Amino acid sequence: MIKEFSDNVQRLFEETVKDNSSQSRQTAPDLLAVLRRKVTQPIQVFTDDTCVRAIYYNVSVTIANDLSGMEIAYNSDYQMTFHDLASCDIHQLSEFILALERDIPKWRHIWIADDKLRKEKAKIGERLRSSMQQFRYDWMSGYTRNDEKRIALFRIKYYNLQACKMCLDNDNPFWENKKTEAEILEECRTLHLNPPMEQWYTDFTDFVDGCKQMRDERDRKIEEQQREQEKIRHLIRIKQLKLEALMQ
Repeated sequence: MIKEFSDNVQRLFEETVKDNSSQSRQTAPDLLAVLRRKVTQPIQVFTDDTCVRAIYYNVSVTIANDLSGMEIAYNSDYQMTFHDLASCDIHQLSEFILALERDIPKWRHIWIADDKLRKEKAKIGERLRSSMQQFRYDWMSGYTRNDEKRIALFRIKYYNLQACKMCLDNDNPFWENKKTEAEILEECRTLHLNPPMEQWYTDFTDFVDGCKQMRDERDRKIEEQQREQEKIRHLIRIKQLKLEALMQ
């Protein structure tokens, strides 16, 4: 997305700013004055002793007062700077900013993708933990006892989550879940990703084995407690029979 952002900005600059032969001493306030004579609608404009800053939807344009640099920024993540603009035609620079303003709404898909990426990156760790906890709970509750089909289904869910995480690590928030391991592998290759399927299999198998051991240990303790309780009940019954014999 950063490349798409910078490509858009660079394209607009090259299309509008073609004259860099000006000999006059121009400043950012001069450029702002030209902009104000045209149809321009920044949300806010700030000026100080060092720069002029215009704020647009999701984008800010910061211009050094001596036109030594112009920074185009999306929030604080994506930034692009043009240097040495003092010799550029000030009217062409104003047209570049106007073109930038006109095109910004067309780039909404970049902002949507970026927002989705932020949200999904923040959630993926919890999604993985929650999924594993749910499987462990189902397993310990007996819902998945001897159910290899359920284990296989959960394996695909686990692989999808890992593939989603890999996509997010590569700034792609648009993974769509697949139904089989082959489909997951094919989609990863389509996206130029190399999923560590063997490692995923090993990690998943180790997790399932750990769940099995936990349930086996729990079941062993339950059986041990039941045997102990049965032993106690047997002793109580023997004592009751002895008492009954004495009372006859």
